[in-house]
Amino acid sequence: MARIPVRFDMGEKKGLIVGGGRAASVKVKQLASLSVALRIVSPEISADIVRYAHDRPESVELIQEAYETKHLHNVSLVI
Repeated sequence: MARIPVRFDMGEKKGLIVGGGRAASVKVKQLASLSVALRIVSPEISADIVRYAHDRPESVELIQEAYETKHLHNVSLVI
């Protein structure tokens, strides 16, 4: 897989991660370490992500349902 380096100033913006498994868990930790507010949407969310979000309720929002376009509201980056 080719990688494309991207620089994006998130500032006070929110990122959306669609998925709740192992790959999403890695992305959550990477983005949260940069103080990015996150919304995670998936019908199934791993216990690891739930624990992580529970410890950071002000910056990590969990939505346990299938992705819909309504989840894009106030989001600047989708992963």
